[in-house]
Amino acid sequence: ADTDQLLMEMLHSFQQSLSDKKKPVVLAMMPKTVSSVNEFTDWLNDRLKQGIPEFVRFSVFDYEEERYFDDLFKRFKSSTKSLALPIDLQGAINKLSKMGDPNSPEVQFRTCMQEMGEATSANNLTQLDKWGAKALEIAQRSGKKGFFASAHLIYAGMLFTFKKYEQINYLLEGGLRLAQLGLSEGDETCKVNIIQIYAYMAASKQHNGQEVEAADLYVRQGELAIQYGFGIQALTAWWQAYNIYQKKDQKVYHALMEQAYQHGITFTTQELQHSCFSYIAFDYHDYLSNLKQMDKCREIDAYMHAIEGENWKEKVEKYKNDTKHKKRFLFI
Repeated sequence: ADTDQLLMEMLHSFQQSLSDKKKPVVLAMMPKTVSSVNEFTDWLNDRLKQGIPEFVRFSVFDYEEERYFDDLFKRFKSSTKSLALPIDLQGAINKLSKMGDPNSPEVQFRTCMQEMGEATSANNLTQLDKWGAKALEIAQRSGKKGFFASAHLIYAGMLFTFKKYEQINYLLEGGLRLAQLGLSEGDETCKVNIIQIYAYMAASKQHNGQEVEAADLYVRQGELAIQYGFGIQALTAWWQAYNIYQKKDQKVYHALMEQAYQHGITFTTQELQHSCFSYIAFDYHDYLSNLKQMDKCREIDAYMHAIEGENWKEKVEKYKNDTKHKKRFLFI
């Protein structure tokens, strides 16, 4: 599964859910959590080349002495800015997480998230469980079902590092029940929670070797994304699903791949450029080519030329080859 595309779509979807549609969303990335600077630089290079959604920003912290990302930023002068500030980074993060009324559930929850993140980075499951339990307690006291469901989702996401799939599934099932109940009571923000929970449930099944169950959950995620008005997210969900079905059920694989392509062509060029649609088009083109349906292949070529350029297939093949043996950076 291409988690890079999923990340872009989640950030874009979150930004579009804000009341101010032009307010940027900033994803801050810390150097201490990166296991390989070279791979991280390659990842940033790929993101900048492919384009980041409008009103989405990346904030990357570098070390003043090493300045790892200077060469990268020089290559992308028009889309990057560098600032050198004397700053106690960890101290600043801790202060930001605790700003506001200390009795506020939101402030207390941010503190828990900070501690949970540090526990995960330190590979300390005991501390993660301690702060995860506190986060659930704080969210429950708020009386907001969407907030409580989000706490389940965040805690479960961090447990992926420790491969605690039974605990993950328990949290996700609880979060799903809360989000569904919140939605039934009129909390529209629960729609995003439900879509994300299905994605995590599918990922848990997939990591645990239950591939068909995972594919079914990805399909359901896509259906709900369309139902709830986040149709572009269905592309990634169905792409992940049909790639699993490819080895399990050729009939379902072909039907879902065609369904994903037909759904994709309903979106604008700009929307498709920040999605996995080029991979879907590539797979569908390859499938039709094997069936000798050359007229349909030419239609796909013409359509994709307008979106990704005449060498769109070569770009997809290169990206697949370049990332085949690389580690993925999954931000949860």
